[in-house]
Amino acid sequence: MTKGTCSFGKKNNKTHIVCRRCGKRSYHVQKSTCASCGYPAAKLRKYNWSEKALRRRTTGAGRMAHLKDVQRRFRNGFREGLFLIFTKLTNPRVLFFMVFTHTFGVQCCLFSPHSSVLFSALFCSVLRSLLYAL
Repeated sequence: MTKGTCSFGKKNNKTHIVCRRCGKRSYHVQKSTCASCGYPAAKLRKYNWSEKALRRRTTGAGRMAHLKDVQRRFRNGFREGLFLIFTKLTNPRVLFFMVFTHTFGVQCCLFSPHSSVLFSALFCSVLRSLLYAL
């Protein structure tokens, strides 16, 4: 009996095929489980004794198509469809900002450290006319 070239010619059966979850060729046909991700188990197979394997499949190993967008929006405060202009009023403790939205036009708010007070509709209409004049 030799264990070299002539023995390798007999190895023509597939024990592992491509896994439908992780895409690796590690799904055992007879056991019906993936050696890499543990499919069909609900939880992904992961062990802390294999640091490299954790590193390969952690966040940031792929494209991060959605998370890149979320990180950028987080830095800007998740503002959507708005454009903020910050202006100091005469009182340095009071901050005035106008919110421009596509659907609602111009909305104005006055914030002080102690309370938030909405401007009157008259003042907002004056501001709108000034803005449209520009």
